[in-house]
Amino acid sequence: MSTESLVMTSKVELRSGNEAIARGAYEAGVTVATGYPGTPSTEILEALSQFKPEIYCEWSPNEKVALEVAVGASFTGARSMVTMKHVGLNVAADPLMTFASIGAVGGLVICVADDSGMHSSQNEQDTCHYARFAQIPIFEPSDSEEARDFTALALQVSEQFQTPVILGSTTRVSHSRSDQKQSLQCLECLGLGCPALEHDEAQGLPINDLLCGGCQMCRQICRSNLVILGALSTDLALPVQAWREGIRQSVKPKFVDLNLRAFAAGAALKSQ
Repeated sequence: MSTESLVMTSKVELRSGNEAIARGAYEAGVTVATGYPGTPSTEILEALSQFKPEIYCEWSPNEKVALEVAVGASFTGARSMVTMKHVGLNVAADPLMTFASIGAVGGLVICVADDSGMHSSQNEQDTCHYARFAQIPIFEPSDSEEARDFTALALQVSEQFQTPVILGSTTRVSHSRSDQKQSLQCLECLGLGCPALEHDEAQGLPINDLLCGGCQMCRQICRSNLVILGALSTDLALPVQAWREGIRQSVKPKFVDLNLRAFAAGAALKSQ
């Protein structure tokens, strides 16, 4: 393996929001992905299909069927994702309300892309109102980096609190591209001794895909995810103790204190 090939794989990657959602789903362990095509959400499932056979991907006859297939996968304990555009959630409203009452087993994320400005739709809708109606959480990324991270966070919240979670995108987030290699530069992950992680002053902490074994240890120790979750927690009607207990159950014991401190720091930032 040449040094040149290693340097090339360490370059910063620009991904669209839809591609970032697909990558986040793959990294977070999604094994079933369904959907119905409709701009601006179509590319999510198309991007997920590159991860077959690790992820089963299916274009369904309509959004209702797509959600029902993902719900069935969740009931078996599998992490699943369903994709659609904003008007598609109208079609899937019946299983959405039913599933919100029953609850998830494996994490389930309903990725809905709103078409603000009606670039390719007959109307505008704000998916936040559906989340409020169904009384389930919604995560709304503002760029590709958040799109990937929020996908993993949404799956984590779904499993911890046994509820479906909506990931709300928009045309501009779904189709714009941005840097996915941002970092808080705390360098805690370097203590793992992983050969795929090497600090670079110019690029931050790019992950060398050729050396990465996919163990996800770096994501468990990464404080940036918990800082984001801490900031978001202040907007959700859940007690702080419930969040803390969820963190204790979802990360390895030696990383619990680090993640709890990061969560508290995020909550403090939002309250300022």
